[in-house]
Amino acid sequence: MAILNKKYKWSAKDQTGMNLDLNEVSTSTGSQSANLVIRSGVLQPRQSYTFSLNVSQSGRVQWGSASITILPNNPPHGGLCDLSPQSDIRLLDTLVTYNCSGWQDEESEASQLIYTFQVAPCESTGPACPLLTLYRGTRSTYGTLVPMGIPSPVKSRPVIIVTVQVEDFLGAKVIALNRVLSVENPAGDKVASQWLTNKRRTELWALVQHGNPQEIIPYSIALTSQLNQMESGQTARELKVRREIRENVTQALASLPVSSLMDVDQISSALSLSTVCNPLPLNILSY
Repeated sequence: MAILNKKYKWSAKDQTGMNLDLNEVSTSTGSQSANLVIRSGVLQPRQSYTFSLNVSQSGRVQWGSASITILPNNPPHGGLCDLSPQSDIRLLDTLVTYNCSGWQDEESEASQLIYTFQVAPCESTGPACPLLTLYRGTRSTYGTLVPMGIPSPVKSRPVIIVTVQVEDFLGAKVIALNRVLSVENPAGDKVASQWLTNKRRTELWALVQHGNPQEIIPYSIALTSQLNQMESGQTARELKVRREIRENVTQALASLPVSSLMDVDQISSALSLSTVCNPLPLNILSY
């Protein structure tokens, strides 16, 4: 008995009627397979696409076809977000709060939107200045501490970039807020070690006892942002104090529960800051 081979042929058009070329570049399966997998980034946002499949059998005059139109999943729209305060922000003292309202999701009005509050401790993000996630959840209003900016040779005052993203349950997102802020250091370098030690013994300890990751992570990021910028020429006692602060922060972060990949990303980025240390003169290490 002869084996009848099925032949598949996919085609696709966008909403304007333009053909979408289904080849090795745009797909991982090609256009002659029973399954069609489109590569990430090929489909354009806010465009609908119609995919058609023709199937035939060799040796028989039999064929079939089907098509489906896929509508775009547009990001949330129609809302506003504001930020307060935008000045006189003091490290480890001032909560920076975003407030979002009016955002709508056309695809699912019943589902909750996800808000992500992020900060970059310099003017441009990249490998040397990654985005740090301070909050990710369903709260349309949230306040948190923010870190100090990394000093820049071209800026008199270091700045941070604060962003808020609004995302639907399928992952479509929009940047709802983008602000440049300056964070003041309440303590000079001469008393910074003692000031951070007091913060660690009182506030960080209280947060660890409470056990809320959404409080511990931003606090740890803000605290270590100051620790990482302190001058390297210190006494052996100051070095010991700063090492103890790093150890306490690292232990607090490592003890947090992990339930998602987002938790892993958020905690690991905070840990990467707590393990950064300025180069030290060799004669200082002899204690």
